Amino acid sequence: MPQHVQMQTYPFSLVAFDLDGTTIDTVSGEMHPRVQAALKYAHDHGAQVSVVSGRPLHMLHDLLVWDWVDWLVTLNGSVVRRQTDQSVLFENEMPDELVSTVFSTLDDLNPAWFVFYESETYRERRAITYMARGGSDGLGEANSEEDIINAMAGMKPVDSIHEAMATHPDTVFKMECSFETAALADEAGQRLHALGQLDIARMGPIEYELTHAGINKGAALEQLCQELKLDISRSVAFGDSGNDYSMIGHVGTFVAMANSTPEILRDADEICPSFDKQGVAVWLEQYQA
Repeated sequence: MPQHVQMQTYPFSLVAFDLDGTTIDTVSGEMHPRVQAALKYAHDHGAQVSVVSGRPLHMLHDLLVWDWVDWLVTLNGSVVRRQTDQSVLFENEMPDELVSTVFSTLDDLNPAWFVFYESETYRERRAITYMARGGSDGLGEANSEEDIINAMAGMKPVDSIHEAMATHPDTVFKMECSFETAALADEAGQRLHALGQLDIARMGPIEYELTHAGINKGAALEQLCQELKLDISRSVAFGDSGNDYSMIGHVGTFVAMANSTPEILRDADEICPSFDKQGVAVWLEQYQA
């Protein structure tokens, strides 16, 4: 038996996990019971357990029936909530001026836009065609138009994002854009980086996720540890794709799924088996007495 298994206290202060492609099947929305059991064990033995997702709160309610989840890090770190009462620990919106700047910077490239509020998400209909054709790391197993539509359940389809936003009173937390070709996405990436006001996660050949500068999953977990006075060197996080990269270097140990993107696999602290082999459970079980 490995020496670390013999520790009398659980070794992790915080266990954070991504959803799509890491702990749940993107199409079915289900988490394997073995993974649930390993995360519950962490919670029951003293760790704070946190979802860390690009999804907004309104796209999590059907998933979060687990009493072993303590924290919800949503919208790529834009909002952090306590699971028990949904109270907000901290949140970071995108300034209206920045949202307008992003639109004007890219609109001539004909992107398909997504805009995320806490209570609602809009997606332009042409995004389905773009993403089925060009691929998206953020959708895990989803690749056909039907799979992508299922994975985006909870997003309101619209013809024009600008018309939809004109009647919505809330502030934007996250934006996404996808493009008809990888070449257009490359051009968009250069323009977005040149703005210098954004945190940018590339989610495959044709898609980006955007939040305000400095707002990402890793920064949110670091702030959560500070707020809770947790030893961040004893934190561990699991992820597989573009918006998970920011957790590398912000937590004590970042564990990549074997099905992760090449960049994640290259820079992760450790690698566990793939999502379909219940990799999160396999890795955590070595620390169960």
